[in-house]
Amino acid sequence: MVNATVLANPVVDVELLFGHHHRLNRNVYGANAYNISRPYYKDNGGFVDKYNALGKPAIRYPGGTAANYLDQATGWHETWPGATTKDTDRANSFNNGLINNGKSSGHDYMPFANFLVQTDAAATYVYNITTMTDAQNRTVLENIAATGAEIDCFEIGNELYYGQYAAAVPDVHDYISKAQSASVVIRDIFPNAKIGVIIPSHLFTNESFLPDGAVNDGDRQELWYSELQDENFFDAVVIHTYASVGMDGSVTADNFLSYEDAYDYSISHIDAKFNEAFDRIKTDFPGKEVFVTEYHVGGFSGDVRQFRLRYSYLGAFVTGQFMMKMFGQDHITLSSWHSMAQWFTYSAPGSNLLPDPYAFGTTLNYDFFGLFKEPVQNSDYFTPVRISGASTYNGVGGLGSGSHAEVEGGNFVNAEAGEGYLVLFNKQTTPYDVDLSLFELANGVVIQEINSVMPDDSLPLVQAVESEATFTQNTVLSPMPATLTLMPYSMHIIRYNGGGLTHVLVSEDFEGGLGDWMVTDDVTIDSSAQSPVDNAGADTQGVLFYDDANTASQMTRDLLVDGALPLTIQFDYLYTGSVTNPGVQLRQGGATGINVHMTSGDGKVAYKDGSSWIKPGTELNPNTWYRFTLNVQPADTADDRFDLRIQSLESADLDATYDNLGFQNDLADFDTLRFHYNTGVSTVGGEYRIDNIQVFTSENLGLNIYPGGARYNSFVFDHGLSGDPAADFDNDGLLDYGEYVFGGNPTNGWNDGARASFHGGNYIFSLIGDSNVTAHVASSTNLLDGAWETNETVHVAANDGLMKAYTNDIGTSESQRFIQLELAAPE
Repeated sequence: MVNATVLANPVVDVELLFGHHHRLNRNVYGANAYNISRPYYKDNGGFVDKYNALGKPAIRYPGGTAANYLDQATGWHETWPGATTKDTDRANSFNNGLINNGKSSGHDYMPFANFLVQTDAAATYVYNITTMTDAQNRTVLENIAATGAEIDCFEIGNELYYGQYAAAVPDVHDYISKAQSASVVIRDIFPNAKIGVIIPSHLFTNESFLPDGAVNDGDRQELWYSELQDENFFDAVVIHTYASVGMDGSVTADNFLSYEDAYDYSISHIDAKFNEAFDRIKTDFPGKEVFVTEYHVGGFSGDVRQFRLRYSYLGAFVTGQFMMKMFGQDHITLSSWHSMAQWFTYSAPGSNLLPDPYAFGTTLNYDFFGLFKEPVQNSDYFTPVRISGASTYNGVGGLGSGSHAEVEGGNFVNAEAGEGYLVLFNKQTTPYDVDLSLFELANGVVIQEINSVMPDDSLPLVQAVESEATFTQNTVLSPMPATLTLMPYSMHIIRYNGGGLTHVLVSEDFEGGLGDWMVTDDVTIDSSAQSPVDNAGADTQGVLFYDDANTASQMTRDLLVDGALPLTIQFDYLYTGSVTNPGVQLRQGGATGINVHMTSGDGKVAYKDGSSWIKPGTELNPNTWYRFTLNVQPADTADDRFDLRIQSLESADLDATYDNLGFQNDLADFDTLRFHYNTGVSTVGGEYRIDNIQVFTSENLGLNIYPGGARYNSFVFDHGLSGDPAADFDNDGLLDYGEYVFGGNPTNGWNDGARASFHGGNYIFSLIGDSNVTAHVASSTNLLDGAWETNETVHVAANDGLMKAYTNDIGTSESQRFIQLELAAPE
């Protein structure tokens, strides 16, 4: 089958990287639900209906800044000793908001509890340590728990690292003390809840962050961040991330940027700083989850607060990209789009509550957020994608400098059903085309539905991107078009069947040399062998084969592949006009299974089926790059088969697929991949080039749900371990199973897993979410007699692969006590 499509715009190719998957953290699909100063409670039937229609995203209560002032016990906002006039004015303003919105007796927290019972929502609760005591918090939480409501996550305080809160929380040490006390209260009432401590946002919002050196004692945020790294009583760190709009509070309304210019600042900031910041957090807080409980575009000071980018199509569009990046970071387990209160419209009822139920209207942000509902609800894994062919744009602003991709995406996978959702964003104004048939063939999938969103196409673009009311949405079910055009500022959700999570065996672009490949004469690394697929210019060389009468030139690699698994081999190839019979072979011992000549004597591709050479008919042009993809069916049948696809990388003139081709010899397993040169003496002097070799096995998607025992097995496979839990691969003193349980890396030579801590008689430690893990907390008052007593046995109930902190009350009555954590060997 040959398929050639003429495309009008620059073409992008999309590769689904199933081999780099992680569990989908569904609570990244969440929102900050501050509605205290709105004329309704969360248990209003109309609010519940709109919330349920979004697929019950994670929800944050009671909100941000107001949570530091709101005394839930009294229902009123208060201040703390030493508070400034600004603090008092803010509390009074919050209270006036209550009175003017039908809450003349103050805020009531019980409707929130009722909402949780009705919806079973995943909730994050901001715990007040500034105007409430632990005793008051305990009473409130006990009342909520008494309704049967569950709270999943806690955020201890809101942005208290800012100097404006110094009177309430003098320094990070005071915060740590208060947070530890709060943790005791929380775990008494909600023992399964995750506890998050707040860290400053300067990794994301500042243009520089101090490296590993000492910090200035006067720098509250730097000290806050560094001191929390030494603590372990919490499960997660909490951060807020707002993207720059290119204006600070001094800019007046008549000097506001256009929406598109402000968007450029925002997307540049996100593209430049997001991965850098969150990779740093992962390093600095190993084994800890990350809660991003507020994110959107910024601009909350001075006149810029009135700049309405956040309400517009472009504001929603950039925030959708924000969320996509969070799904791509496996340690970000929760996020809250700011803010759900801005998603609902209603007619103000004066100083009264709205009727219950009330028929709320919704805004553009509500609809755009909801686009993620189906991919999130119906998937259990997230994988990155590789996009080639798109240009880069130059970031703007000090926070956004650098070159960034114009097209970006992510892949949501339903492992059990064998389907997924590719989400693509065109972040700039250049349209791009995706050849859908090539996408299907390259990834082994069949497209079922395409949902495309873009600025309202009935308006000029400059007006459409500013719209707060509408956008254009097109859904295609059947028949599928040959081409999908990614219009300016568009988002696309492509639902497909097929695909598979993979284990990558070989991924070699030869930029660092030959690596593990074994070569004989006349095989060398050379810049002339660089394929057009060059990782945006970062890849500059490939492998050059040339012949000087030595016909044994070859390059081989050991694979050791279980033949019961489907196998894919992919590589890029170019030949010169004088070459004959360059080939690729898949072998077991001395037996050849697949035997393909990329170019035979007449320039045609050939393969050997048994004792016969067969030419399917494709003829390749010299000095032209092609991509070969061999999909090998499981080799445990009596008649082994493979599929062959050949694509031109330099034009759309060739894309041929040949199915169900035979082996030279049937094989049980595969142990060697060989590229060789079978040149006859009459054609001495030819050359060919190989680049970008990929080899991976695909598994039945249903096998990746991690049943009992399989999660540790996956850890062993991913890190190349022996499987012996008592082995110590990197000789750092922590056994491989301990590295797994404590969230460490078994290959880096040091112990970077979650550390245990002791505070106020409580021994605090973290374990991975694997229901096969059992740990014993043991203690002794004397190391000499070897008498250890078991204080507690922990059988992990969760099976989510996430780290969770546990607390054991050791006490402080003894003059000395030694503590150890023992792990039961895995079964």
